[in-house]
Amino acid sequence: MSELLKVEQRGNIKIITLNRPESLNSISSHLAKEFHRILDEVKFDMETRVVIITGEGRSFCAGADLKERQTYTPEERGRKIQEMNELVTTLFEKIEMLDVPVIAAVNGFALGGGMELALCCDMRVAGDKSLFGFPEIDYGSFPGAGGPTMLPRRIPMGKAKLLLFTGRRISAEQAEKWDLVEAVVPNDKVLEEAIRLAEEIAQHAPIALRELKKSINYGLYTTPELSRKIAIWLRRTIDVSEDYQEGLRARAEKRKPEFKGR
Repeated sequence: MSELLKVEQRGNIKIITLNRPESLNSISSHLAKEFHRILDEVKFDMETRVVIITGEGRSFCAGADLKERQTYTPEERGRKIQEMNELVTTLFEKIEMLDVPVIAAVNGFALGGGMELALCCDMRVAGDKSLFGFPEIDYGSFPGAGGPTMLPRRIPMGKAKLLLFTGRRISAEQAEKWDLVEAVVPNDKVLEEAIRLAEEIAQHAPIALRELKKSINYGLYTTPELSRKIAIWLRRTIDVSEDYQEGLRARAEKRKPEFKGR
């Protein structure tokens, strides 16, 4: 268990909790590096079928650790901020492209880098007290780890620009109306609902989930023709898997399949 990130395994579900409640779970360089290490381990973890990311205390993630940035000298500020942006950007890319589905259990603030963290997950369950937004414009900047490109891919361009240009915070209810989140539940039920959703997903064949996620991610940003070819290519792995044969047998025998990830 890390001091900055708590990791809990519940059957086929891995729960990663940002554990800096005193700073609203802001992302420091040490936390980002530890997050990278944990995600690298998930790649080779045959037990985990779904990952949940959440925050300790009253915040999911309040973005970058600005106090850490204030410790930079004028000479090192530009270099260190750029290094941090690259570290966090690659972290979010790693989450987005992780083989297993990732659910954000958003409790409280999801601001700046915290909103980017939620956006790079596959689905978002939000507490009814959550707040979403990109406040970077308020202090003369803009999101540096993918926000300006991720947000318009999930909501209409005008609404994305509204949030980015004004720095407004929106409620969980408004986020659901804009399709930024998939479910809103009472704040104290966020993790419970995320686990319920993860369990529903985890009962399915791991290979099928992995290749399906790739098909969606790779196909989304290409032509319809190429996306179909990608899906056909990815299906080849599934068609020869033991899990697919088990699924067909279970269907014929009218029983629940027992998928092994092979």
